[in-house]
Amino acid sequence: MGVFVNRKLSSAAALALILIAGISCSDNSVTGPDGLTTDSLTADEARAIATVEVTLASSTLGVGQTTQASVVFLDKDGRTLKRTVEWSSSNPAVASVDTTGLVTALAVGSTSIIATHRLHSGSAALSVQDSAVPPPPPPPSGSNEPTAMTLISNRGFAALNEDQMWEDENPAKIAVDASAPASPSTVWRAVYPTGFVGGSGPANSWLYMPRKRTVYIRWYFKYSSNWYGNTASGINKMFYVWTNGTVPSMVIEASGSGTGPLKLRMAGQDIVKGGSGYGDPNNPDWPQNVTPSFVISRGEWHTGEIVLVGNTSGSANGSFDAWIDGTHLTHFTNIQYISGNALWGDINVDPVYGGGASVVPATQTWDLDNFYISGKN
Repeated sequence: MGVFVNRKLSSAAALALILIAGISCSDNSVTGPDGLTTDSLTADEARAIATVEVTLASSTLGVGQTTQASVVFLDKDGRTLKRTVEWSSSNPAVASVDTTGLVTALAVGSTSIIATHRLHSGSAALSVQDSAVPPPPPPPSGSNEPTAMTLISNRGFAALNEDQMWEDENPAKIAVDASAPASPSTVWRAVYPTGFVGGSGPANSWLYMPRKRTVYIRWYFKYSSNWYGNTASGINKMFYVWTNGTVPSMVIEASGSGTGPLKLRMAGQDIVKGGSGYGDPNNPDWPQNVTPSFVISRGEWHTGEIVLVGNTSGSANGSFDAWIDGTHLTHFTNIQYISGNALWGDINVDPVYGGGASVVPATQTWDLDNFYISGKN
């Protein structure tokens, strides 16, 4: 009889253990005949976090660049949960992160960007490199870059002063334009406020580069849709390229007055020979002589390309060619830029609004999305 009782008690205990185990396996919820648990039916705020997934828009940055971190909280069934998040960096000396998840690279090294909600956290690895210059993008279809060129600079304008070869001066701005065609959506922007008077530019950047006899430059640019060309001179400058002379030998600009058409124009400054027939022979204004009808559209991105070949000492064997959006616009040869060997060096992005008393009627902008330079001797 005693044995029989002991057996009944043991069976009851086993049944209790089975029930407890069943409840435990269901994560403190009871599984019904339809397979749903009480956790499945609870509101978002009552469900437990099972996974924290952190991603970075870019896992590699140069010093001074930024990227956006994002986080997704998931429950055990892979459903998204709405939770508050606290951002942190495992190595704040390498990169910082603000309350919105914007990450800023500060120094060379590695760190993890961490998202935390109470006791739950996840992270993503970030590497900060010595150079902020991104790898060169593939050239556009039909690129006119000569062969055997060596990369000098490829700036994407992710931030001001992010490239040690460049020096940003005056109040240039880094703006966001989702339509930027070459680099990520950040662009270099010059702003001409209402009432801006011709004769200067609102911002400039210098590139100090090794001197080369042949230089190729590709730049992506946009004049705002309301661009009002300088009415006093018709000159709307983009940038200057210096030889080893005392003045910038070439100025790249758009020629156009008011709301009239804009066309590419190349201007020589204090050259020795090759400018006859285009105004002052030592300070010529070379027009579009290959495709005179081409017009630079306002409010649209364009791809500009130029190839500059410096002269050798005492010879008028220099030349230049220019294209916009793959269309060959100018071709000039037999130029002597300076008396000695002309080697191209510094570039000054200085979008001067012509000269004279022309006044900007409403705030307008000029943007750069990428500036690529290569060269050879």
